[in-house]
Amino acid sequence: MTASKKTALTNVDQSSLTENKRLLDPFSIIPLIPIHPEHHVADIGCGFGTFSIPLAKYLFSGKLYAFDTDSAMLKQVKNSLKSINLNNIELNKYTEKSIALKDDFLDGVFLSLTLEKSQSPNILLNEIKRIIKQFGWLAIISSINELNNEEYHHLPKNKLNQIVEKLGFKRLSQRELNDKFYLSIYKCQ
Repeated sequence: MTASKKTALTNVDQSSLTENKRLLDPFSIIPLIPIHPEHHVADIGCGFGTFSIPLAKYLFSGKLYAFDTDSAMLKQVKNSLKSINLNNIELNKYTEKSIALKDDFLDGVFLSLTLEKSQSPNILLNEIKRIIKQFGWLAIISSINELNNEEYHHLPKNKLNQIVEKLGFKRLSQRELNDKFYLSIYKCQ
């Protein structure tokens, strides 16, 4: 691939990232999830920390566990944390087969476009089921349609619901956030 094509692709990816950040405003989405200030919550696939930092601020009596598969992403979040006073956030790497938390530990798990990047959504969701307490919640942001990015694999609403409900979660709500993304909330049974 030529340098100009790589630059063009990078510019398209950067443009898409900026647009997605605009459409996925954490401060308008957090009130839609069943989170409480004392909860222990994981942001799995945290990326640059778009949701991690606002979630940690909300969890002033609880704790946020931010996970990503990419050390560079975790480093970016760590650098962002240096300028603010948050001591209730823990950063960790994870794999789809292993999230370093005890069984039945979390009150909730938050995923934003994580399953679309997953090689094995079923395996990752099984691991998430293991770490959520009974009656804990799972919030998933997914794309309504295909994203113009090779890293993301579209997961239609009906397929997502089928996978998650088969694991024993009950769907509490599902709503479109805008013309690109929807939010699904489930309860662990």
